[in-house]
Amino acid sequence: MRTPQPQGFTLIELLLVLAMVATLAAVALPRYQNYLQRARWSANLQAMNAAQTALASCLQENTAAGCGSWAALGLSPVDNAITLPHGRATLLADAAGFELVGTAKAGQCVVRLTLRAEVGGLMQRWQTALQSNGAPGCTRDNHPRWRLPAVRPLVSALLHEFFKRHLGWLHVVAAAAHRHVV
Repeated sequence: MRTPQPQGFTLIELLLVLAMVATLAAVALPRYQNYLQRARWSANLQAMNAAQTALASCLQENTAAGCGSWAALGLSPVDNAITLPHGRATLLADAAGFELVGTAKAGQCVVRLTLRAEVGGLMQRWQTALQSNGAPGCTRDNHPRWRLPAVRPLVSALLHEFFKRHLGWLHVVAAAAHRHVV
């Protein structure tokens, strides 16, 4: 009569899988958060295209003083700011650009879009600058995350223990086979 073999996973196998999943999560979660924040700011900057075009056209035809209001740009924002998908944009006082403030999901960052003349003054281009307002999450380095170097010793120790306990015989067999071959 056959005795039934136990089925299932051992505790060390479960811990090993848990450590691997935790390592993958430690790597993937900050990257995903960074991806989301970049996508939100991309949507904010995309929503600014019409306002940027209006300001550039106004500055070509008028002086900066003549472009210092939303009405001069042909735009009518609510509460003196344009509502963006993930923030708000206000016109800078010198009509040289806009200031964008992100929502909490966009890290509450402050970004300035300014129109600057290129060398020679024939062309202008938009410059984007992140203002250091100390808001957490404005850069990917500020994301609170489970850092990978803290996880490595745990995974290494678990793998070492697993191989020592469960596959120690493999080392003995390999060493014996090596002695006979050489």
